[in-house]
Amino acid sequence: MAFEFDVTVSVWNDFWAPELCAGLARSGLRVLALRNEHGPISGVRSESCEIPRILTRLYTRTQWPPLLEGAQNLFESFAKKRVGRSSVFWGWNGHNLSAFEAAKSAGQRIVCERGSTHAAWAARRLSAVHKDLGWGEMKMTVHPRDLRAAKEYELAEKIVVPSRFVKRTFLEEGVSEDRLQRNPYGVDVDRWSKIRGSKRSDGPLVFVYTASITPRKGAHILLRAWEKAALRDAELWLCGGVHLPIKELGLPVCENVKFLGFTQHNKLEEIYNRASIYVLPSFEEGMARSGLEAMAAGLPLIITEETGLTDVMTPGRHGWVVPSGEVDALADTLREAAAARGRLPHISADTQAVGLTFSKEAYGDRAAEFAKALFSTTDFSR
Repeated sequence: MAFEFDVTVSVWNDFWAPELCAGLARSGLRVLALRNEHGPISGVRSESCEIPRILTRLYTRTQWPPLLEGAQNLFESFAKKRVGRSSVFWGWNGHNLSAFEAAKSAGQRIVCERGSTHAAWAARRLSAVHKDLGWGEMKMTVHPRDLRAAKEYELAEKIVVPSRFVKRTFLEEGVSEDRLQRNPYGVDVDRWSKIRGSKRSDGPLVFVYTASITPRKGAHILLRAWEKAALRDAELWLCGGVHLPIKELGLPVCENVKFLGFTQHNKLEEIYNRASIYVLPSFEEGMARSGLEAMAAGLPLIITEETGLTDVMTPGRHGWVVPSGEVDALADTLREAAAARGRLPHISADTQAVGLTFSKEAYGDRAAEFAKALFSTTDFSR
């Protein structure tokens, strides 16, 4: 059977999709990208679904769940209608169930890309986190659509995950190892390699957190640990939208904590040039790309294993790893990092050298190698 394309990539949002599609195209595969976003991807045919994008923007302003559900349903319908145009259907997990079902019926080979831990594992972990906060079962984080994700796992021939930690959660949920493929993310190393930390010796030692301020990311643990660490001549900068009722939960906010809000990359470059240490005590993650960017900018890390970043950093050489949810352990590590200020330039140089090896092009090229090896029995002929 002759196909118009070799691979259809169906993505709810761009995130790492341009790197994936560009890598597949560079390898000679004909790629169709189904997206909500506009903008060209080199060598790729891109078809956009505009209405879901508009509804998602409205949801961002109103936080009215039916808008998001409607947007996701429309996108899934959009993707389903385009099934059958390629040998392989490669879809973002949680947004392609009906498209996967149609692809299965059409005889397409299916790859499911999962950006974080197994959906069932994540639901249990976040339920426990919220319960500890006094919210009972899942108040804010898990959307019902996430709970459909396991059905997509069943339909997929292969599941792509970004880190060993994520892979472990799939194994714990009974997914066979031969169905799992790990591909760490990459970042724009040209952007971050220019950062030399020229302002890091000016004034207080700056710790930076770059993520949404949510329980999932361990923001409440960080605020408690920061108070407990009681660091002098140091500041904590939080870059991200606040989705945590800080006052209602009675969380401490010390005078040396700054909330900088959602931060675009050009502003983040300035912040990473001034900050000295990146900290992210996540409970559940895939592979924190902001952490990869921080490494490429030369920031040592304070992280949990759940960030996925232990795949790319060596504890003691590129920073510190702490157990998730442990306030005392994180406070102790904050103190240790502050005491190591004199050694941070050396740690920074080692960290940046490693971070710059994780480029977005390398991510796309690994995906292409995987695709060609996996589908060696599929007819990619033109």
